[in-house]
Amino acid sequence: MSVYVIKKRLLHLVRRVLAMMEGWLWGLALALEKAVVLEEMAVYEKTMRTALEVTSLGKWVVVQDRKLIGTYDTFQDAANVAIERFGRGPYLIKEVGDGFPKICPLVA
Repeated sequence: MSVYVIKKRLLHLVRRVLAMMEGWLWGLALALEKAVVLEEMAVYEKTMRTALEVTSLGKWVVVQDRKLIGTYDTFQDAANVAIERFGRGPYLIKEVGDGFPKICPLVA
């Protein structure tokens, strides 16, 4: 077997390993993102929800790094600010008074 053939086979093997690792790494990133957003949700529920339901019911909030970033009139306004400031995230965008958060996934 020539050195050329060995190099081609090795290159093919490396490409396959990289493709497998890429899928695994994306899966890991998504799992970590979900864990962070669940933590943001827990912080919101524990420390922010009650006060915000009095002052900002129906508005949208962005929570990132365990901090309230701001309240916004629409989801789109909240998302625009979150993307502008934090890129892909993760962060929590939630309507005050609604039990279901909007989780912004990673975008390839």
